[in-house]
Amino acid sequence: MSRLILLLVDAFLIAAASVASAQSGDFQFHLPSSLTSGFGAASYDSYSAQFNANLGLRTGYRLGLGVGGSWGKSDDGAIVINSNRVSFGTDPLNLFSGSLGYERWGQASVLQTETLSPSIMFSHEHFSAEVTPSIRSIAWFSRMGGTSDRRLYARSQGLSGSLGLFFLSPVSLRFSAATYTYFDVPSDFENLALAGFLSLTSLNLGSGFLDHSYSAELGVNLGKWSLTGEYYSARAFIDKIDFSAITVWTDYAPSNAWGYRLLAGQTSAPDNPVTYQSELSLSYYWQ
Repeated sequence: MSRLILLLVDAFLIAAASVASAQSGDFQFHLPSSLTSGFGAASYDSYSAQFNANLGLRTGYRLGLGVGGSWGKSDDGAIVINSNRVSFGTDPLNLFSGSLGYERWGQASVLQTETLSPSIMFSHEHFSAEVTPSIRSIAWFSRMGGTSDRRLYARSQGLSGSLGLFFLSPVSLRFSAATYTYFDVPSDFENLALAGFLSLTSLNLGSGFLDHSYSAELGVNLGKWSLTGEYYSARAFIDKIDFSAITVWTDYAPSNAWGYRLLAGQTSAPDNPVTYQSELSLSYYWQ
């Protein structure tokens, strides 16, 4: 059950991140700078929070900064996941744009990952396309100590892409897919846990690594209000668990400076109960 909870929280954070990136569908000459804070809750006493800054620089480039975290429980103790992100690139509303992102994710002294992901985007009045390869290093810490010879190291490569369609204004469509390949990952995680090398928390965090995923998103822009729904499906790499999430959110922008979002969703997996998530966020914009 604890592994499923982590998968649900991860799926919720992935959905929240994709929601934030989808805001570039409202085309204008320049994407405004923004500060966004969000707080969420999920079933089984799981919580999440994130703070993101998307800053337009005088040179025409953009700087992204973000911190986030989620809190849950397992039979082995608390699960506390932290994420620190930074990105640098050109304005995504340009005809062609690019960026480079870095993220450090995990729980201290349990599991840490570092991911580098360059991205290339093509944006047009009626559609957009984005391709993002990624490389990631993974370090599992032994529960028997923190020296270098008591860790497991692995790495992964990923490729994701998305296509947005804006032909039927005010309706928009977006399709996304991703696949991942892992190297030097032990195949006997259960035995390692039983032997005491890895903790149950290590397995819980490792369950968040995906083999592949895909999503479809439908949105309607009603002026100050907009409504969007997304279906997300993925398979965990280690556990081979297939799970899916349905997420719906509404945006309200009373002015050019402020925006509010209410997001709710549910995640399900075979032989497990449905888990529910919600998030409330506030954004401030300026040119």
